[in-house]
Amino acid sequence: MSGKPAARQGDMTQYGGSIVQGSAGVRIGAPT
Repeated sequence: MSGKPAARQGDMTQYGGSIVQGSAGVRIGAPT
């Protein structure tokens, strides 16, 4: 992920918005 932090659905952004959409099938470090 090129050194950038990951976010989860429901996490807050630095500007106060909530992550509302995502993919439950994404796993960091898992084989593609």
